[in-house]
Amino acid sequence: MYMGELDEYATGFPFIGGTSVGNINAVGLAQKPPEEFPQATTFLHDLWTDKVTKTSDIWVIRKPFGIPALWNPSIGTNDALKALLEDVVDIEAIKNSGIELRLPAADLETGKIHEFTVEDLVRYGIKPVMASASFPVAFPPVEIADWWLTDGGVIDMAPLGSAINAGADDIVVLLTRSPDGVEYKDRKHMGNAIEVALRVIDIMTQTVLMGDLAVAEMTNALVEGAPGHPKAQGKKKIKITTLAPSKPLGGSLNFSGDLMKAQMEQGYEDAKALLGGDNAG
Repeated sequence: MYMGELDEYATGFPFIGGTSVGNINAVGLAQKPPEEFPQATTFLHDLWTDKVTKTSDIWVIRKPFGIPALWNPSIGTNDALKALLEDVVDIEAIKNSGIELRLPAADLETGKIHEFTVEDLVRYGIKPVMASASFPVAFPPVEIADWWLTDGGVIDMAPLGSAINAGADDIVVLLTRSPDGVEYKDRKHMGNAIEVALRVIDIMTQTVLMGDLAVAEMTNALVEGAPGHPKAQGKKKIKITTLAPSKPLGGSLNFSGDLMKAQMEQGYEDAKALLGGDNAG
């Protein structure tokens, strides 16, 4: 998830977007106006500790598992996620918050990205959220209009361009993986073709993310050091703050309550270490 144009990291964000689980967090934050950012973060905390306490609150493996499941577009179903979103997402509140929202989803047929906005939530309901969070292989694609959509992270994990095009010059990028590269995973944890496929997706999305960040930093370097360079023309320097976990957070599809509580605690400690002192909360 990324956030743009903030005031000392305390008063909220007028522009929010994200992919995969980040888009669920983005929608949660966007239900409150920027000046009510603390209440928005409380909403997210309650969502991931009270509403979601186990993986089956988000998705389940298709039955019977095995070869029959492979004749479907996914090995799992996310009906539970749909029910959760219908319960907690208040589209009218998002519309009234004044926050500009972007939720990217990838079109499986064309290979192109679709960026959904608040207006699209009003038009299509929670479908754009489902599409942007539809983790490939595990979750089924989502049909919206003539599009067949999956997790936007396969193309645009940290859609910085959307924030920049909207006028942001101060962006915070929240990562769920180390920015130093793809985290190591032992082969003993990849004992079947499905686990290998999920690992390949993890590597690919991480590589896309690192490429996006590298391009943004390179553009900043050109704007600052070589403003006359053709690729620096019309560009401005963008402040990018990256918050990343100091150690692996665990599997992308594991939503057990104890794990998520540990992840949030680690996130708090990592943010405090980067932003400094007890005021980072």
